[in-house]
Amino acid sequence: ASVHFKPHDPQFFEQGLTLLMTGSLAGLSNADLVVVLTATGVPNVLCTNRGGGSAPGQNPGETTVSGTVSIPASSIQNGQLFVSLSTQAPPKPNAAASCPNGNWDATITSMSFDSATVVVIQNNVIVLQETFDL
Repeated sequence: ASVHFKPHDPQFFEQGLTLLMTGSLAGLSNADLVVVLTATGVPNVLCTNRGGGSAPGQNPGETTVSGTVSIPASSIQNGQLFVSLSTQAPPKPNAAASCPNGNWDATITSMSFDSATVVVIQNNVIVLQETFDL
């Protein structure tokens, strides 16, 4: 059987700087697996000067973040498995590129995610790769 999400596509939850994916996989073989979540979005940047004043940053364009989880075969029951996985937070932006000048501090306050790709690997083979619009 082919690996797929069951009974429906996974759910995605924006959590400020990260994206959480939850879903149930079916059609798995009884082998260890790796699940990779990669998400693309636009960060919202806040610039703060040394005096404590703040201004919206110039959003640096799309940013990609990812997360990975390794799951032992013993967690798979009858070819099925519930997966919950979050991405890492994006790296700190370059203040000189995002703010009026390099004397400002740039902070990403949130991410607006627009797509996510889930890859499932078993026995060193990609058994599922699917991209979702968010």
